[in-house]
Amino acid sequence: MAKEQGAITHIYFAVAALCFAMILEHVVRHPDLVHLPSDWAIQTQLIYDSYPIIVNVYTYILLIVLFIMTIDGWAIRKMRAMEEKRNAKKRLG
Repeated sequence: MAKEQGAITHIYFAVAALCFAMILEHVVRHPDLVHLPSDWAIQTQLIYDSYPIIVNVYTYILLIVLFIMTIDGWAIRKMRAMEEKRNAKKRLG
């Protein structure tokens, strides 16, 4: 697996973990939703408040990785084309 593909996989798993953490935080704030006593509620909104910032960072990282993959692909195609031209010139002359 290429480094970029690994980075994309890590980003997707991190986003999934973030979503799971938001669900857990919601259950901690509202335990009565899962039939637990309401006095177990803990008032916290750390993940909820930081969610937009974290998702924006993940999005920017994903865009950078995709851009790097595009540039790498273009460079590889360009090098192959130049090599094919060189080989064709050797065969002809």
